[in-house]
Amino acid sequence: MTRDPRPPGMERLLAAGNLVVAVVIKLAVFRAWPVRVLALEIAAGVVAALLVGSAVGLLLRVRWAPAVTRAAAVALLAVGSVVTAALTLGMTFARAVAGAGAGPGALLHGLALALVVPYAIGYPIALLVWLKARGRVG
Repeated sequence: MTRDPRPPGMERLLAAGNLVVAVVIKLAVFRAWPVRVLALEIAAGVVAALLVGSAVGLLLRVRWAPAVTRAAAVALLAVGSVVTAALTLGMTFARAVAGAGAGPGALLHGLALALVVPYAIGYPIALLVWLKARGRVG
């Protein structure tokens, strides 16, 4: 277990961010979402586990931390892209079939997208950019 000799500032911040995103995912999927879907639960569990593993690796500053962080970022970006696409497709379908006045409305869908995009699209892109800038992704 080789530790990184550089100052730990950004690693600690990203480790905390990974833990926050993992907790948000677990609360959203396992507490707030009323419907149990096995594929959703498996994807959420895998992504949350990768984020927690990444946070532990970044805090301990071990050699495998960049690899796990990259895997967590790619998995979160993939799942986030699917969720964002599903929300957008659902909003478009509901408005096309039921009309502009039916359903939960554009404001609710916009709020859902505003909550998903920063955690599931913006954050993993920031992780990948940070890894690339640090020269850890080959």
